[in-house]
Amino acid sequence: MKQPEFEDFHRNGRGVRLRAALAAVGDRQSAEDLVAEAFARDWAAWPRGRGHPAPRAWIVRTALNTRVSWWRRHRRPRP
Repeated sequence: MKQPEFEDFHRNGRGVRLRAALAAVGDRQSAEDLVAEAFARDWAAWPRGRGHPAPRAWIVRTALNTRVSWWRRHRRPRP
């Protein structure tokens, strides 16, 4: 079962990934939301994430990509 391994992964690295997301977005609530979304996506694809050469970096990249996607959806159109 993947759950205990994933829980350990999540518990041991959440703070580092939260700080990275916070540095990128500048808002703690947004950073927490991004990290939570990244972990939800990683849970769904855990075998792929576990096999990644740098799974912790993959989570951070997923969080930052989520932010970019949000920004693209909500930006104002140029006149």
